[in-house]
Amino acid sequence: MKHAKNLLIEGKEPPQYRQIGESIELTIIASSVVPSFRQFITRIIDQGINIDVDHLIVLNYLLRHREITSLEASYICQRSVEQSRELLSHIEKELDLIQSGGIAKGKYYTLKPSTYTILEKDAQYDRDKRLDKESIKIRILTLLKERNLTNEEIRQFTGLTKLQIIRLMHELENDGVKIFNRGRASHYYIESN
Repeated sequence: MKHAKNLLIEGKEPPQYRQIGESIELTIIASSVVPSFRQFITRIIDQGINIDVDHLIVLNYLLRHREITSLEASYICQRSVEQSRELLSHIEKELDLIQSGGIAKGKYYTLKPSTYTILEKDAQYDRDKRLDKESIKIRILTLLKERNLTNEEIRQFTGLTKLQIIRLMHELENDGVKIFNRGRASHYYIESN
C-alpha cells in the first residue's frame, strides 16, 4: 500500500489489482509525473492534514476526469457505495478540496476551482467535456466485467438519459452484453462464453 501511495502522490495512475484464481495480478500503468500535484499534496500534508490512499485515488481520478460519482469512487477505491459517499463527503467538507453538484442520485463531485487553479499548470484537464461515446462504452464494459449494472447506475456515471442508455446497451450486445429481467429489477451483465 505504501508503494501505491507514493505513485499517487506523484500524480500517477493507481496500480490495478485483479484476482485470477489463487493469484493476484498487479498492473502499474505508465503515466507521467504531475509535479504540481506532488507539490499540492506536500503542501496539504505540511498543513497537518492527513491524506490517505483513498483520498489520493479520488483526487488523482479527478486530475484525469471532469467529475466523480459515489458509484465510480466505490469502484476505483474498492469500497461500498455508502463508504464512498462518506469518503467524498469528507474530502468536500473536511479537506475542502472538492465540491458537489447535482442532487440525490445524480450527485457528482468535481475539484474546487481553487484546487484547479493550483494544479492547472502541469496537468491536462478534460473537465469541460463529457465522455465521448466510445469512452463510455469502454467504461461500461470494464465495470460489467466486475459486476452487474442497472440502467440507473450507468446514468449516474455517464450523464446519459434512460433511453440513451438503452440504445447504447443494444450497441454493446455484440460485446456479450445482455439484460436480465425487465423494469426496475433489470440489470445488464456480460454473458460468459
